[in-house]
Parts: sequence; structure tokens; C-alpha cells
Amino acid sequence: MSEMSIDDIVTLITKQVMDTIAQKKQAAGAADCQGEACVESVRKKVLLVGPKDPLPEGILTGAAIYDIEDFKAERNVLKYDQVIITKLSLDQLSDAANGRTGDPVANAIIYALLEGVDVLMTGCALCYRKFAGKGSSAFYNMYEQFAKKLQIYGVKLLDSNLQLKVQQAVPPKYPSKPAVAHMPVFPAQDSRLITESDALKLAAGAKDQVTLPAGSILTPLAKDVFTRAKLKVVLE
Repeated sequence: MSEMSIDDIVTLITKQVMDTIAQKKQAAGAADCQGEACVESVRKKVLLVGPKDPLPEGILTGAAIYDIEDFKAERNVLKYDQVIITKLSLDQLSDAANGRTGDPVANAIIYALLEGVDVLMTGCALCYRKFAGKGSSAFYNMYEQFAKKLQIYGVKLLDSNLQLKVQQAVPPKYPSKPAVAHMPVFPAQDSRLITESDALKLAAGAKDQVTLPAGSILTPLAKDVFTRAKLKVVLE
């Protein structure tokens, strides 16, 4: 092999150095692109059913948010890492609780639960609760049972601070029904003499009047008990 001149050697070395630098820049650029793609791939993807206003500020920071229209386009719930529900209509609640997949929202909830995708629901999503104590308790309780069904299936109910509720929702208190006037059972072994003790027992279970067996004899103290209770004494 012929000997290389100094100039040839310098040229060769320079070319090799420049090639090495170019390769390193290309590798670094590829790494940066991979890093960006990696960051994009690990962002939490959230399917948000309803408005985001009820959610605490910052809870969705850094997440890629999709609405129900995005789900309707592909019907692929595995695209999302989490489903958060902030609003449900009565029909959607009923459909989801009963396994009916016709509505897109109910479909997303049902298949998310079947596929193991995390499903969270805020209390404000349950629109029927605004009717608590106003009208038909039977209807209210029916929808409350639907909400409990979803929790049994795997939906996690959240409070206003987006903390998981440990206890089930407590049914609303309804006005107690008025007491029905009735005659307590009078012990068969007792005589017809009504003592103060007997009167107290009878008065405790009565509303407007007390009905006693015919021929009953009231002691003065027993009469005082019925008088103070403003009960009318009626003999059979």
C-alpha cells in the first residue's frame, strides 16, 4: 500500500471526526424525539363525562382530556386510563345500572367496568338527589338503588374534595308519618282495675283516645294520667 501524505491523513481524520459528530447529533435528535413520544404516551388519558367545573382545580393538570364525542367516534374505552363522571341523566343512570349499552355514556361506563378501566363519579353527577325530600320517596329510592348498583359494579363515588367515600350515601330523611291512634293490647291476666301504672302504659301508645274494656274501674291517679295526656277515655 502506498504511503499517505500528511495532507491525506489530516483529511481522513477530519472526515472521520465530522462523521462521528454528525452521528452523535442524529442520535441525540432521535433520543429527544423518543423522549417526547414517551412523555406523550405516559400522559394520563381521561374520558370526562360531563363538565369539568365540579372538579377541584388542578385535578386534571397534565392529563389529556377527551369528551364523550371522542368515545363515540371509536367506541374504544381502552383508549383511556380513567373515566370521570360529573353528570348523568336519569336515563343514563338507569341504562348503566341495568346493563343497557345503547346510550354512548352508559356504553362507556359499562365497558370501562368490564375492561377494568378506573371509573370515578362525583356526587353532583347524580342529578336526582336535588329532589331529596320533595316528592315520591319511592322514585327517589329507585334511583338511589341504581347509584348503589354502579358502586357495587366498581364505580368509585367521590365527595366534593374528590376523596373516595368510605360509606355508602345516606338516604335523605323524610318527614315521619303521623302517629296512628290505636289501642295497646291490654294484658289478659290483668283485672279491670286500671292503675296509674296501667294508665301510663296505655297513654304511651295512644294518640287521641284510649279504649278500655267495659266495666273498667280507673283509680284517681289513672284518671290524672289520662287527663294530663289529654286523652279521651272510651269504654267498649
